Amino acid sequence: MKIGELYNIMSNPMDEDHIIDDILDVYDTDKVKFYNNLLQMNSKRDKKVTGIRQDIYKNALYVYLFNEWKKGIDYLATNDFFESRYREDAIILQRYLSNKTPSNKEEVIKLLNGQKVVNQRVEKALRNLRFDLFNSFESEYFDSSLIYAKTHSRNSSDHRLYINCDSNVMDLIALEFMRKCKERKLKFNFKFDIKGENDNSFIIYSNTDTLSAYVEILEEIKRDYYLDSHLHTAPLLTSKINNWIGYGSSPYFAEHDTFNGLRVKHIDNCIHNEVGSWIRNNAEAYTIKNEKIMHYYEYLMNKIIDCIKEKSYQDYSKDELDSNEFKLTIINSLYKALPDMLDYFEFGRNFDDLIISYKDDIVCLEAKDLDKIFLSQLELFRNNISDFNKRLRDRIKGTSGMAGISANYAVDSYIAYVFNDNQEATISDEEAKKLRKKFRLI
Repeated sequence: MKIGELYNIMSNPMDEDHIIDDILDVYDTDKVKFYNNLLQMNSKRDKKVTGIRQDIYKNALYVYLFNEWKKGIDYLATNDFFESRYREDAIILQRYLSNKTPSNKEEVIKLLNGQKVVNQRVEKALRNLRFDLFNSFESEYFDSSLIYAKTHSRNSSDHRLYINCDSNVMDLIALEFMRKCKERKLKFNFKFDIKGENDNSFIIYSNTDTLSAYVEILEEIKRDYYLDSHLHTAPLLTSKINNWIGYGSSPYFAEHDTFNGLRVKHIDNCIHNEVGSWIRNNAEAYTIKNEKIMHYYEYLMNKIIDCIKEKSYQDYSKDELDSNEFKLTIINSLYKALPDMLDYFEFGRNFDDLIISYKDDIVCLEAKDLDKIFLSQLELFRNNISDFNKRLRDRIKGTSGMAGISANYAVDSYIAYVFNDNQEATISDEEAKKLRKKFRLI
């Protein structure tokens, strides 16, 4: 499959009918919660198996990794023509590993940790050349440059493939993916989360050259092992190559953001902009509360007052809270703070706690209170503004370029250029550098 053919079958997540409702159903003003909600949506909906690994696959994976790594060590140690600053480490490890034949993951990890080894040179060599260098308690990382003892360079990563699979087949997919890449002489670089709770629990990093081949390999694994029931809907914001393989660009535009993190930030800004601009522009709009017709701002102020009263019921009697004096004091302070509140609603800007003096005491409006009110207004608009979803979708699509995201919301601007202008081949590093400069990526 040519790269242009692959690009042409990739869907645009922002064109999916349900996308805006799905986003708003899990939206939270807390970006971390919003991010987690989005990335667990399909797994929860599909009731994906999480936190369970099959020992037979896990042990087979690590024995395979060990044996391939050992071959890489032997190659590095015995080939004089191969220049590497790690050759001396490889010679030390070749002797250390000569009679080692682990049969499961536990035994492999013991060898990698140098258990019962008192030789500092072995310990140093293991630190430099172990293949699980980037593993953690949360995820396991597989890089062919590490597995084959740094005898080749790392695979570059312009693209990502997201696989949403049951945790009890992750080891199997990882093992077969590596085997098939070796058969095709392809580098690889991927990771999976051990618990597998998120929709993006299995991520394959790819350059443009290998992307189509990786998709074909994954389809083969699915077919060979009848994995249909173990594969679930790919992450919401990815482009669906098929239902279970999602595509996403590596985020060059904002290098400290993840693929989903960049988009969550942009969507959060768009939701604030859409809700806040309506609030700012519709002060004179009419609404109904308790069968009373009032201007929207009056309605909004009443919502905020209700929030403050709810927080203050322990400090004041009900009659005090319902008094005109209390209400007028709050309203006067709220109107002074209105510009800051509108900036919060429309732009998500920080809101300093509003301290209001009342008699000999104070009452307080905090940012978290505005969060609750913002969410209530979002729900109000969803239910009462007929074209709200369309307007939000248009805003997201219309401003995506400013976030470094192309018309296809799963593809960054730089990568879209590569796809569109380069249908059959990859580009040189020098051309890539020029493109990144063009899109302000470096």
